[in-house]
Amino acid sequence: MLTYALANGIESVEDLVRLEASYLKPDLGAIARGEGASLGNAPTIPLVFIPTTLSGAEYSKFAGCTNPANHMKVQFTHPGMFAKLVILDPELCRSTPDWVWRSTGVRAIDHCVENICSSRPKPESDEACLEGLGLLTKSLLRHVKEPNDMAARLDGQLGCNKAMTGLAVHVPCGASHGIGHNLGPLGVGHGQTSCILLPSVMKYNASVNSQRQTIIVDKLWSEPEVAQVLNKHGLAQGEVDAGDMLRAIFDELNMPKSLESVGVSRKQWEILARNSLADGFCHANAIPLLHAQQVKDILEMCSDPAAQ
Repeated sequence: MLTYALANGIESVEDLVRLEASYLKPDLGAIARGEGASLGNAPTIPLVFIPTTLSGAEYSKFAGCTNPANHMKVQFTHPGMFAKLVILDPELCRSTPDWVWRSTGVRAIDHCVENICSSRPKPESDEACLEGLGLLTKSLLRHVKEPNDMAARLDGQLGCNKAMTGLAVHVPCGASHGIGHNLGPLGVGHGQTSCILLPSVMKYNASVNSQRQTIIVDKLWSEPEVAQVLNKHGLAQGEVDAGDMLRAIFDELNMPKSLESVGVSRKQWEILARNSLADGFCHANAIPLLHAQQVKDILEMCSDPAAQ
């Protein structure tokens, strides 16, 4: 993102707004169709990315920031923003705070899950994301027990690579990404949005994509390390859904589970719902989100009644 900004003479966040890609006003769903053209200049030097989180940005040509005028997430893209080389070295991630590592790992899990459960899935994405889901969940659970396990960190990095396959082949994500994009401008960390939203979005969508969700359920139960954690949280195979299982895993990672836990109050729901409806991934959700009340229904599922 820095080299892209420099190539276009950007000096402030406000300047970035003029580079907003034409097809992202406001339809992020166009990403999934591979449509649109960039308005900016390409970076003038080859990009070498050395990631220290599991967000997966190193494998995409997209970036974003908050538009200060309306507090909406602004997206940017250019073919030249792809990396020429990505270097994975778990040793360089030792100083990454545990909560950042784990929450961005949950973001990568979100990529896997929402691509598998997409309204327009593809076989090549399913295969890669299923492998990534296994690598990521086991890696993060091992990280809780031993943060200095470099093999576990590397597995997470490799899982993150698999998780980004859906974006590469234009598989749209769903409401966890769509609403999550707009939680960010309210001060919620990129990965933390997935910790809060994904389990509830899975439950919200279960009435229309339960067969796709079964793929997630079967994969998680097939991993002994994951099954042990699920049993620890009182879950029994055949009796729980994907949302329950993901919630238990995220709880084991000590990740936030409610909007209130990250400082988002009910009085912010109106603007959050309105901004979310401008995100194409909400439209591409298994149950398309076309009305503010639908977004609020999901937010209600993510709310802690005791905190109100």
